[in-house]
Amino acid sequence: MKDNEKIARGRAVQDMMMTNGWKYVEEYLKKRIQQGRNSLVNGSFSDIGEVKSLQSEVLTCENILGKLDRWVEEAHRLEQGYHS
Repeated sequence: MKDNEKIARGRAVQDMMMTNGWKYVEEYLKKRIQQGRNSLVNGSFSDIGEVKSLQSEVLTCENILGKLDRWVEEAHRLEQGYHS
């Protein structure tokens, strides 16, 4: 992906993050992460498959939030490089 495309993607994601709709999505993902972590610590599981499934869900939610943040940060770095 070219730098100008990364900048456009980061700007678009940042714009999305400013919407009310994103606030609901972000709140949902963060809630699933916390609930999943709590369940992993305090839950009782009948087999290891349940644990792995829950771990996977938590990791997926964390990865989504992290990836979007990194795209925005990358766009900012690239923009600053063009302006220096």
